[in-house]
Amino acid sequence: MKPIITLGFGAALSFVTFTAQAAQLHPTVTVTDDQIRLGDLFEGLTEQADREVAPAPAPGRQVVFDSDFLQHLAQSYHVDWRPGSADAKVSVTRSSRTVGIDDLRGPIVEALGHRAVGGRLEVEFENPTLRAVVAANQPSTITVETLYYNQILNHFSAEVVLGAGGSAPQRVTVAGHATLMVDMPVLMRRVNPGEVITHADIGWVEISANQLVGNIAASEADLINRTPRRSLQVNAPIFLYDVLPLKLVTKGQLVTMVLQTSNMYLSTQGKAVQDGAKGEVIRVQNLESNRIVEATVVGTNQVAVHVPGAVMN
Repeated sequence: MKPIITLGFGAALSFVTFTAQAAQLHPTVTVTDDQIRLGDLFEGLTEQADREVAPAPAPGRQVVFDSDFLQHLAQSYHVDWRPGSADAKVSVTRSSRTVGIDDLRGPIVEALGHRAVGGRLEVEFENPTLRAVVAANQPSTITVETLYYNQILNHFSAEVVLGAGGSAPQRVTVAGHATLMVDMPVLMRRVNPGEVITHADIGWVEISANQLVGNIAASEADLINRTPRRSLQVNAPIFLYDVLPLKLVTKGQLVTMVLQTSNMYLSTQGKAVQDGAKGEVIRVQNLESNRIVEATVVGTNQVAVHVPGAVMN
């Protein structure tokens, strides 16, 4: 009876096993996810094709299965295949895409822009040939996770996450120099001392924000209606002390003195005791009374007396 029981048990085992499936090798395979399946290696399977049999290589990398491994798989999963020679093999490559510096530039410049405002950022990378290989099925998102930026030294470093939200995000570190460039007014032609700088004389150049100091002209208003103290270089930033307000009144000149209120207008002649540009307060001698009063320069050889109690004659 014992042999009969053993035979029956063996028959039961044969009943629950899978039917052998005739198959052929896929000699070259590209997979998209992180697992290699039986159907990736053997062609023609109708059962267990989705059975995971090995981890996939890293994105862009390749793994080779030799005939011994493949024969072992075939026997384990009842695949009707035997190696025709010892050279039988399958090469499996993980599909991938490459992310380079050009892909990272936009997100990094945008992140730096929140730290350095008021101009255009000029960014140079220390590792311009950086290439990161990521799985082809990962999201194309690029996220700047951490950013360190020293605006004085113009240096930055950032940790960037590739494929955030996917199953296998990658992190890369990028470093470089980011210089904030700002527009500065310059002279487009040589303006001699005594000549008036006008809007037509002014152009713009970019310079590093680190070159900015408090005494550099930063707007047209710093230059228009002024005159150079000395001959200035064309297309170069201008220091405020190199330009002077245009003198509308010269010491010793005759000027028209005007005193105007809501119901009165008086004018008389005076003599400037000081030079004066528009808006400056200078001392003027009233020629009728010989009294010296303070007046504001309002035009060429014209001043306005506005001090309460000032007497015109």
